[in-house]
Amino acid sequence: MSSNLSTTSNRGNDRRFLFDNPEEETGDEYYDFYASGLRNKKRPAFNQSSQSPHLSENTLSNEMEELLAPIPAQIQNLASPDDSVVIEALDLLRIPTQQMYNIPSERFATFNLAESLAPLLLRENCAEIQLKTLFILINLTKSFSRSAMPLFQSICYSACVDAFPILLQSSEMSIVEHTAWLIHNLCDYSTTLRNHIIVQHLVQPLFTIIQTKKLDAQQAGTILSAISGLAKNTKRPQIQEQLSRINSNNPPFDPSIETDEEQLIIDQIPALIKLIPTCTEMVISHILDILFEITNRNYLAISKMADQENISLLVDLLPTIKTAMTHEKLLKALGQLTRTTSDHIQILLNTHLIVYLTIIVKKVNNNVLRDIIWICANIANGTPDQGQQIFDSGLLSYFLQIQSEMNPIQIKYLCDLLSNLITTSPALMEPLISNNVVGVLLNILRTDHKTYTVPALCTLNYFLDTSIQNQKTSSSPENTFISYLLAEDFQTVLGNYSSHEDGRVSELSKEILSKTT
Repeated sequence: MSSNLSTTSNRGNDRRFLFDNPEEETGDEYYDFYASGLRNKKRPAFNQSSQSPHLSENTLSNEMEELLAPIPAQIQNLASPDDSVVIEALDLLRIPTQQMYNIPSERFATFNLAESLAPLLLRENCAEIQLKTLFILINLTKSFSRSAMPLFQSICYSACVDAFPILLQSSEMSIVEHTAWLIHNLCDYSTTLRNHIIVQHLVQPLFTIIQTKKLDAQQAGTILSAISGLAKNTKRPQIQEQLSRINSNNPPFDPSIETDEEQLIIDQIPALIKLIPTCTEMVISHILDILFEITNRNYLAISKMADQENISLLVDLLPTIKTAMTHEKLLKALGQLTRTTSDHIQILLNTHLIVYLTIIVKKVNNNVLRDIIWICANIANGTPDQGQQIFDSGLLSYFLQIQSEMNPIQIKYLCDLLSNLITTSPALMEPLISNNVVGVLLNILRTDHKTYTVPALCTLNYFLDTSIQNQKTSSSPENTFISYLLAEDFQTVLGNYSSHEDGRVSELSKEILSKTT
């Protein structure tokens, strides 16, 4: 792959449901999906092809110890001036590191391999030594386990990281590619490690490789995955905090060396997006990783992406994408615009987004459906006209029809969507009632769940408050919403929550019941 990269009005702060990304709702296990895929290829269980399925723990332990036993001697051989001795030692060390899924990572940490491997990365007279050293380090960084932190730290805080800028300038593309792979693994494991690595100023060298080297799809994907790792920063302030600082004529972030590196990535956002029409879906997937990571809770990056031409290019991918994974990544990237201002939302709505969502919504898996509901919920928190567009699209009607088939997080986002619609567009009360909102909310509340019970009660409360407010300006003495509630068994449903162990649940249910008496 060869390429040539070059380098509003705000919504109110009182946003009842300005949602962060779904992985922030569901935990770290969901975020694992956004890894570039380099670490997703699970190795088979320890010696799976030859071992009995009932292998005893003692036998496994004995074989593991047998694998680890030669390590100290081979570490000594790494210091040899004889390249052939070093290569043999690396080959032998690589064998136990290929069993990282079966040997506790803390065992490897005790050998302090990184300290002995680091000088070999600078052995520029022998590319084979450099490459085989990278193989071992990559194997050591394939663990998702939290207990692997000491091992990751031993690598990240060693001289290995100091060698990265030199390795990225290698004339051997395999060395460059595997260096990028290692950078990705370290950054993806922990933001703390990423913050240590990013000060090595690796962003520009990586983009230079994309700009100047002729890469195949796999090589391009690996380089891009390293950039996405460097773009990842879970420590950023929330969007609303950034908007508040901007409104007070302050920069959104406190200045630091790492934001300079982030700015380099932000500056490349338009060029990355313009690459998309010429890329395979695999490469597009890696570009979307970067867009998601750099725009996640980053108002400056979102604003850089919020160009009509850029967003149209991204939105036009929706009907062409073949895999669910890429659909998820695309929706996460697009969804960032719905977390800031109504101007950014309008840029999305000026494209074919709503049309495409209505086309794909009935064909997608649960994760993509969840993300579509999430985006709609945030759009509904924009202006009344933007909420009206969501309602008119028929998407909400479809969500209400399939509510009984939804999983808990989808139900939560559906409740958030309804809350935003009714608080932003009170005039939608009657149309929403006609779409059986009352029945759907009560159906949701018939099953208590920690993910959606409070959002469902809040939604019911918002509808109740809006109906009472609407009645004050209506000539009709009847409150239609309350009439629908009373026609259902809502008092029984809510009565069950009055003594709920969660104080907020019990208070909300009592408040709702008191308003209807």
